[in-house]
Amino acid sequence: MLIPGVGRASNHPELFGTDRPEDGESAAEQVRENRQGQRLARPRVGYSSQLAPDTGMLRMFQVRFSVDGYAAYAGAAEPLESATMPRRWSRIR
Repeated sequence: MLIPGVGRASNHPELFGTDRPEDGESAAEQVRENRQGQRLARPRVGYSSQLAPDTGMLRMFQVRFSVDGYAAYAGAAEPLESATMPRRWSRIR
């Protein structure tokens, strides 16, 4: 969930960036991932595909609603690889 100017909540908060690099990552890699995470924190109503840190492309869906006068956005996402996998499997058979 995103509430611009207030904050965000996620069951995968690392997608939005972290203060320290993960094991085996350089500080430069973490900076790049944090930029990707900042892009994810911009609301995009409807379907979109976006690059996510350590995940690759995500297929996302977001809706806008209002809470006590604040615009809020809720959404769900899955890796684009898994979203397209069943179609590829059907071509292999």
